[in-house]
Amino acid sequence: MGTKNNPGVYDCYEKADPDEPIFTLRGKDVSAPYLVEIWTAVRRGLYRPAAEALEKLFSDPRVIELNGECEKFDEALAVANEMREWRTTLDHRLPIPVEQQLSQTHE
Repeated sequence: MGTKNNPGVYDCYEKADPDEPIFTLRGKDVSAPYLVEIWTAVRRGLYRPAAEALEKLFSDPRVIELNGECEKFDEALAVANEMREWRTTLDHRLPIPVEQQLSQTHE
């Protein structure tokens, strides 16, 4: 686990390209642990656990901020769009899809 004072092994700030968009979840954000669980499950291809974590997220009454900071939410959506744009316009090596990896191991 990484912290501000003690970055973890997978420290994204150290590895990020200078112009790479980054979105940070903080420990005091009630939704953060759910979102990390969802991300982990999706990346592992475990869609049922991802859906279960999403259900837990929406059932936690502390998560929804009806009077939240709209500008912060708008900025988060802008970062998501910037991430998509960054990945499509720059010449980055995309990870090999799992299906392709599996087919290569059986050849």
